[in-house]
Amino acid sequence: FTFTVKSTGSVDPTSISEYSLVVLNDSGPISPALADTLAKFVEAGGQVIVSTGPRTQVDSFSAFQRVMPATLREAVQTKGGDSVAITEVKFDHPVFEVFQESGRLASANVIGYFRSEPGTTAAVLARFEDGSPALVEGRAGKGRVMLFTSSLGPSWNDLPLTPLYLPFIHQIVRYAGARE
Repeated sequence: FTFTVKSTGSVDPTSISEYSLVVLNDSGPISPALADTLAKFVEAGGQVIVSTGPRTQVDSFSAFQRVMPATLREAVQTKGGDSVAITEVKFDHPVFEVFQESGRLASANVIGYFRSEPGTTAAVLARFEDGSPALVEGRAGKGRVMLFTSSLGPSWNDLPLTPLYLPFIHQIVRYAGARE
């Protein structure tokens, strides 16, 4: 894979179709033009990974909502050193198959995430121990969107500080970045 890193404010919506995979990592506000272009990108066969975080503004996803696998609700932050674990993992899914034997995803401490409501055709691939969806996959048109309701950076969890992070990122990018 070759990656191009840009802030959402510097993305030219007309250039999105040049890519096979777009990753929105706690991207902050998304312009209506970019959200609409991303939705059309997915419908035409593009793949998108969305992860949330403290900068995520749910309102800016409105034009992109038609392809999202879940509707984002309120942000949840644990209190006083508490955290939630990632549980109920679908280890038979390609993203998690490398963790089948160890089952060690539960060792990541999550202190923030967005509650979400999965769409009727979406697949919840992992949940937090309180039952909230952690990773949701959905298809729209010819494309796919993967929604991780916490951050891929260290702002809402310690996953990037664990040995689980690199295999998780590798698997999700490899799976989402594949085109039929």
